[in-house]
Amino acid sequence: MPPYRVKVRRCRPLQQTFLASRVEELERLGVVEQNTNSRWASVPHSVPRSKAEADRLTVDLRQVHQRTEPTVWPMKNLESSSPQLPASACYASAGFSKCYWQLALDEASQVCQSFVAPGGLYPPHRVLHGQVSATACAQAAVRIMF
Repeated sequence: MPPYRVKVRRCRPLQQTFLASRVEELERLGVVEQNTNSRWASVPHSVPRSKAEADRLTVDLRQVHQRTEPTVWPMKNLESSSPQLPASACYASAGFSKCYWQLALDEASQVCQSFVAPGGLYPPHRVLHGQVSATACAQAAVRIMF
């Protein structure tokens, strides 16, 4: 399949300000960098959250998903894990802030997950929330950590 590329879309001034500031922050953190040569480009969106939290940057990767072979990962569910709980001596829970942004994205996958924002075209260096194999990648990383 050929690469997927969209043009910059018009957005409301408030949304444009959010996207510009968020992309600037991600560039400063080294999570994305501008690359105008990418043949791939998806649309970013700002998703409103509660009043206490800032909006979330998401990227519409549906067209990329159609061209992606998902990672196979055996996701456990509560029903398969709960019989082991009574025999356990201790329990723990962990929370990860911006979990996916902490996981490195393979260099070959970066260009196809590029998104187009008002300031240019940005391939991410980290796994994007909503990417077809993001959950499997995160679960594998957590399993390795523990």
